[in-house]
Amino acid sequence: GKIVMVNSGNPEGMARYLHRSEKYQRSVMAGAVGWIFMNHYPAYGPPTGGISPIVPAIGVSHEDGMYLARLLERKDRVRLRLETKCRNLDV
Repeated sequence: GKIVMVNSGNPEGMARYLHRSEKYQRSVMAGAVGWIFMNHYPAYGPPTGGISPIVPAIGVSHEDGMYLARLLERKDRVRLRLETKCRNLDV
């Protein structure tokens, strides 16, 4: 399956703000089996937040996301395994 990586920026040409939850839902509907959300601001940590994920989802820093993007540019295929052990807390 495909793991999708998106960043926190808005897609070029998008007139309205596109929240990460919508990016996640669109990715899942397109068949993603994993989801990586990259912060588009350098020197900031990974984005966090809570949804009840349908597929595994993680947040990574800009630098870690760019590292993954460079790996993909150099290779035809990059193998990743997402294993999450987090849970949403009742508020």
